[in-house]
Amino acid sequence: MSDQHSEPGFETKLNISDFSPEEVTVHADDRYVTITAEHEERRGDSGYVARHFIRRFLLPDNVASENLSTHLSSDGILTVQAPLRDSVKHRDAPEALRGSTKEPTESHTTPEDQEQSTQNETRS
Repeated sequence: MSDQHSEPGFETKLNISDFSPEEVTVHADDRYVTITAEHEERRGDSGYVARHFIRRFLLPDNVASENLSTHLSSDGILTVQAPLRDSVKHRDAPEALRGSTKEPTESHTTPEDQEQSTQNETRS
């Protein structure tokens, strides 16, 4: 198992070869990726075996969890990846904006600013 929080975004790899794909779930929210695998008791070489695990990874703030992808290799290695938010924005931006160096401006007004603006308008 390995995980990294490097330039391409978030990536982790787990060996889940003891489980079938139907027994594994991957769930992501804004902060965590949770991988759960479980199978019922089965007869093994030396008796009965039941397996269950949960792995939870805290995602860095700049990772786009909504663009999470998974890949299961033929030898049972599950790869979970999520790109950086900035790389998703640039890929989805219209062609005319991709080369632009100008950052969009946003208006940030607080409730106090709005109240003062309203008072100024009524005085005029």
